[in-house]
Amino acid sequence: MGTWREDCSHPATALHGIGSGAEVPGGIGFISIDASAAWPTRIARCATRPSHLHRRQGIRSQPVDHRASARLAHAIFRLRPVRSPGAPGSEPEETSHPARCGQRCFCRARRVLRVSDIHGTVSARIRIRGWTRSGAAGPLAASVGLIPRVVPLCEAWAAVPWLAVMLVGTLRAARALPHYALCLARPTNHLVEVSLELTPQTEQLVLALPSWTPGSYLIRDYVGKLERLQVRQDRSNCPITRLGKQRWAVRCDPGTPLSIRYGVMATELSVRTSHITAEHAFLCPASLALRVEGLEQQHHTISLSGYPEAWSVFTALDPCPTPRGEGFGADCYDRLIDCPIELGPHPSETIDVDGVPHRWVSWGSGLEPHLAALRVHLPRICRTAAAVMGTPLVSSAYLFVTHLSEDGYGGLEHRDCTVLAYGRRRLGKPEGYRHFLQLVAHEYFHQWNGKRLSPLAFDPIDYDRETLTASLWFVEGVTSYVDQLIPLWAGITSREHYLEDLGQDISRYLDTPGRHIQTLEDASREAWVKLYRRDRFSDDAQISYYLKGQLVSLLLDLHLRSHGSSLPTVLRTLWQRFGHVEAGYSEADLRRAFVAEEPGLEPRLASWVSGLDELPLADYLQRVGLRLEPAGCPRPFTGLGLRSSPAGLEVKRVQRDSPGAAAGLLPADLLIARDNLRLREPEAFNAGLRSGCPIQLLIARADQVFSCPLVPGEEHHSSHRLVCCDEADADQRALRETWLSATALGLQYLGRGRESPAGSDGKQLSQSGRVS
Repeated sequence: MGTWREDCSHPATALHGIGSGAEVPGGIGFISIDASAAWPTRIARCATRPSHLHRRQGIRSQPVDHRASARLAHAIFRLRPVRSPGAPGSEPEETSHPARCGQRCFCRARRVLRVSDIHGTVSARIRIRGWTRSGAAGPLAASVGLIPRVVPLCEAWAAVPWLAVMLVGTLRAARALPHYALCLARPTNHLVEVSLELTPQTEQLVLALPSWTPGSYLIRDYVGKLERLQVRQDRSNCPITRLGKQRWAVRCDPGTPLSIRYGVMATELSVRTSHITAEHAFLCPASLALRVEGLEQQHHTISLSGYPEAWSVFTALDPCPTPRGEGFGADCYDRLIDCPIELGPHPSETIDVDGVPHRWVSWGSGLEPHLAALRVHLPRICRTAAAVMGTPLVSSAYLFVTHLSEDGYGGLEHRDCTVLAYGRRRLGKPEGYRHFLQLVAHEYFHQWNGKRLSPLAFDPIDYDRETLTASLWFVEGVTSYVDQLIPLWAGITSREHYLEDLGQDISRYLDTPGRHIQTLEDASREAWVKLYRRDRFSDDAQISYYLKGQLVSLLLDLHLRSHGSSLPTVLRTLWQRFGHVEAGYSEADLRRAFVAEEPGLEPRLASWVSGLDELPLADYLQRVGLRLEPAGCPRPFTGLGLRSSPAGLEVKRVQRDSPGAAAGLLPADLLIARDNLRLREPEAFNAGLRSGCPIQLLIARADQVFSCPLVPGEEHHSSHRLVCCDEADADQRALRETWLSATALGLQYLGRGRESPAGSDGKQLSQSGRVS
């Protein structure tokens, strides 16, 4: 797990390691030190960007007194940092990436430390134990030892006072570790009782509840569900001062344990909020866990009680002992927030993918007919996602939590798990299972693009306010583009289905007037106030960075492929430079990565991302022998979106500058009649429309009924489809084959024999494992 480097310029040894308790030649451990932080010798922390490391979960922070650690290291070793040999400029040294191991270990950008002023016969070891992938053994298990091989007795005794200081700091920090005790004994009241227990080391604590959860860019003000906050210490209440809508200051006595108690209403079912009923509980930590400012990098534990014995707990947190018995641990607050918890008597299944357990948990019925197919398809999706990035699987274990409801749809990515919401009605449609697999692929691919390879703006995560970045189009748009290709490259869906889905997305884009109003960069920056706050007029003024980002990714991929490269090549380059070491990238970094592959791409990328020009979709699709053509019969343009409802034919959308807008129609209007004939279905409204010929509508709006004329515009196609051009030449066909085949990823799924369990619609899977 570690690497060993001898510093030839000095008789002492420079140590270079990756994780806690790494093994090195000769059985000698390592000291892992952040050499550029304010206190440079933090145990078990080493990275080129210390501020970045403190907020990531790759190297686990230890509950020790860092000031004591610094004094110890400086006093004994007189450490001074030097750049790793061979590292150009400020770039991190390239190292091999371990695929998986028992302990959580990640290759990081490192600094090598030179141990000076020590006799050549002396070597030192500081070994940190107790923090492994299987769980934390507790803060007191972090033992520190200085072990000289050959050292005069006086020099050995000189280290004792510093080791004593270190031990005292460790014990103090251990008592300060936050522990959350969650009681679910009142599910019919939808209430979670929380007790946050710790021993403060200062006279004042500042508490804060997050306003949002990473991956969902909307201020949700979780504090609105919090109630009855009180702090007790030594059988008395501590004074609480409210500093803001979600922040409090607590006066307390240092060194005395205290308990912070409050309740949280868990009433909203979504992938980003907490929900508890008599059937199940879904706990979103961002809505439940108060943050203790200053302790974010300490180890956090959580225990659960009050739930029925028949229930099981499903989470990506590490099992570990807690002050209240068995529970779960997180190496820092960020990690805790990134691990939702599902409880219930749910069926679950573990699917092995290249030695990595992938656990599947479902709440709600509807997926049972598809489980046999899912057992075959899920490993393919996982392997294909990793192949796109050119890496092994990056999680040592992964959890899928699925909520099946009547009409749900969505997902939220996490580092080692995802939560999916999907509707039974969707699954019942012919394309429902295919789109479900695309959702699975989307959230799974976020392990790379979004969680480990992420914008610099999210480093650190500011839970209190909006974080603006222009790169959400890359995080979500590229992932949306890839999520349709992964099932295709995995040999699960056909090229015809892929082109059908892509054509529908292009149709939605062309039917969104907001593409002429909002740039892709602005769509990313304004996600907090627009995309996640949509109304019935949103399509007139904004464009989704998911949708346009997907189509820009298509153009980038086709452009690069026509020049001998590809979008996966750029993703792999970014992964090696940023994702591999979990360093955030800037918007300029993204552009440089694309331009490095093809310099002529620079003005095009700027136009597509920062401009309002129409995307040249037809031109680029022609390069691969595809043609975008109108689908269905043209209809006179009215600019109205209609749907049937129990109350009648409802207007759900009115496009800006359309005949419907000129007629004064508004969303939520009910169309009662057209030319004195009753309306109940959209087909009845569209039948017999002619361009330029007025029609008379009877409208119900609130408690009023009135009539108005509407003059349809020119004939208009609302949908498009992709078709293969018969006249495509050999080069175009070859480029299309390279784009749509999996061979470029090193995969051989297409045409490969597989077992044939029941497919998603009751049919058999073909020999290739594809739904036929």
